[in-house]
Amino acid sequence: MNEFVQFIFERLSSGLVLILLAVPLLAVCLAAAYLICKKKHRLFPWKKVILWSLTAVYLLVLLYATLLRGWTGFRAVNLHPFRAWREAWNNYSVKNWLNVLLNVAMFIPLGVLLPLLSPKFKKWYTVIATGFCLSVVIELIQLWRCIGVCDVDDLFANTLGTLIGFALTALTCSVFAMGKFTWKRCLPWILVLVITLGGISGIFVTYHLQEYGNIPETAAFRANTSNTRWTLSCTLPIAESNAPIYRAQSITKEECDAFGAAFAKTFNITFDDIKYYDKETYFMDHGGSDGSHFLIVSYLDGSYDYSRHKWDEDIWADADRQTLLSALEGYPLVIPKEAAFSVEGDGWHSFTADRLVVGENMYDGVIRCRYADDGEIYWIENHLICYTMYGQTEIISPEEAYNALCAGNFSGGESFERRKPEEVKVMGAALEYRIDTKGFYRPVYIFDLAFADSSYQASVMVLAD
Repeated sequence: MNEFVQFIFERLSSGLVLILLAVPLLAVCLAAAYLICKKKHRLFPWKKVILWSLTAVYLLVLLYATLLRGWTGFRAVNLHPFRAWREAWNNYSVKNWLNVLLNVAMFIPLGVLLPLLSPKFKKWYTVIATGFCLSVVIELIQLWRCIGVCDVDDLFANTLGTLIGFALTALTCSVFAMGKFTWKRCLPWILVLVITLGGISGIFVTYHLQEYGNIPETAAFRANTSNTRWTLSCTLPIAESNAPIYRAQSITKEECDAFGAAFAKTFNITFDDIKYYDKETYFMDHGGSDGSHFLIVSYLDGSYDYSRHKWDEDIWADADRQTLLSALEGYPLVIPKEAAFSVEGDGWHSFTADRLVVGENMYDGVIRCRYADDGEIYWIENHLICYTMYGQTEIISPEEAYNALCAGNFSGGESFERRKPEEVKVMGAALEYRIDTKGFYRPVYIFDLAFADSSYQASVMVLAD
């Protein structure tokens, strides 16, 4: 099932029971009101009843979506404007964008219904103020009851959704109520819709037009480091002004299907359950004659995880390099002869390449596998990726990266602000690589931090290009 459809289905299905219980109650109330009007020989106000019924159902869904699920047990707060938008941009996945855009869409019905319910809401500012205040109340209740995240981004998204809804109603009423199109009345609401919807669409157009993707670990906000003293306890790396960029061998959904079918045929597996997500496909056999099989394939770089479940804990064995290579024959793997081999224990073994350059290709990552005493492989984590040279990119100097670090432009800002360290020691710095959302392997600076007032340590990332 497509990830978009699955995400929406999961969101709606969990509240479906509540809606099904409320609908009969609403029907009983409507029937009673209709009988009372009929008994008193009054016309039943169908228009108002329909509008108020739709509003009641909408508020019920809104109540469930915001306040009746997602209990976290602790108070989570985000006071950084547009953090959710930046995180969605950095990760660029269906799920991340849905989390943002559903907060916009969730308040569009409010902007549509309010001006239809009462003349008091004919003015745009009264509707916008109502949407904003309702969003504030929801966020404060979420903070009080430890539900989800009290998020300043939700206030913006909810208010924007209310504005879009009001613009839709105002534009429709301006056209149909007067019987003809009038630019003077319609133009403001056309501009509102074009600017808001065009701005959101522009985000996605920009992404597809840019050459490289986005690195998910990129900082979504600037951490507050004003009260932190930084100490450089290591030597900054020596880096050229340019660095190579590599590209992974990304695959399409169709190529992924072909890979899964070939894998199943080779090992006599029947994948009877297949789920499609934004960046990967899950192939599942929930119970064949030799146990369950699960294969997860990434579109981004062709990496995959394969597991064949067997619950006997005493079957695992250690092996040497050649024995492992023989056991892995037939599996779609590329293991350079220069890759380092290690025995981890409990049946786990690994082949590791650390930016190993072979001709025009670079190998980076690790293959981990679990070996059993019957000579079979029961688990493979194939994350040793072959990258091809794509080009060169200009990068900032290590000193500029260190200055960006001290200014708060690094990943992991949330944890940093929560701990509020008075002194941070930079224990290590290196120019490394991370894969972006389009499959490009790009240079980044990684800094190892130690907080002087605690035992806490962390590695954070600063963009290099």
